[in-house]
Amino acid sequence: MNNYLLSLKIKKKILQTAFEKRKGHLGGSLSVLDILISLFTCGHLKLNKKDFIKKNNDKLILSKGHTAIALYALMEHLNISSYYKLEDFNSSNKSLLEHPTLTKNNLEISCETGALGHGLPISSGLAIANSKKKVVCVIGDGELFEGSNWEALFFIAAKKLTNLLIIVDCNNFITLGKISNILSQNNLKKKFQSFNFNVDEIDGHNFNRIGNSIKKFSKNKLSKPMVLLCKTIKGKGIIGMENTAAIHHGFPSQKQFEQTLNKIDKQIKSYEKF
Repeated sequence: MNNYLLSLKIKKKILQTAFEKRKGHLGGSLSVLDILISLFTCGHLKLNKKDFIKKNNDKLILSKGHTAIALYALMEHLNISSYYKLEDFNSSNKSLLEHPTLTKNNLEISCETGALGHGLPISSGLAIANSKKKVVCVIGDGELFEGSNWEALFFIAAKKLTNLLIIVDCNNFITLGKISNILSQNNLKKKFQSFNFNVDEIDGHNFNRIGNSIKKFSKNKLSKPMVLLCKTIKGKGIIGMENTAAIHHGFPSQKQFEQTLNKIDKQIKSYEKF
């Protein structure tokens, strides 16, 4: 299936589930979705169902754990495990909570995340302990305000952990508003380069660009650790709420919800014609 069509179908299910249950962080989930789709479908990482069954899978850490609904929805669609069904999201049936929760039934989740700033330090430990495996850590640009991330970056650079790929979902928003208006991060690319990282800065909704960067990482020929800065849209696709702080915790109105679903359905039909 075309990844753009896949993204639309999963986006629709995420929106319907979150709107019905009034749970889930739609803003970040829809900005990170295309990144997650790329990781699972690019063919350059061991994140297939058979890899998880054989337990030779690469490690994925969703440090921005509040976007777990996007990960659950994708793994359900790809049938990674029968455990992942959005109908069970935030229910008493399973531990498919708003943040990734690790149990004996969902070992595809590499670790629990929720409080920001923990995923990258954990990923650095996994990378140094599993040097023959790939480790991918997905963090948010707002999460970079956590000092623990910068401590981890010193360590990752010093140890030259080239089997660790850091992906930053740069949607330029935190709960309080637009990052550039609150506490500017200026040029993140130059900051990471100053730490001695390879840095790609790309459109986080362009599957070809994301895939090419993942391929570069997977070839094991880098002399420095790699950071992928993905420019994304907060709440991508939600009519009237794209690129707003309100969509971080909030939900669209009934009218916005219906208009967005109608728009997504039309987009799906246009892709399915070809």
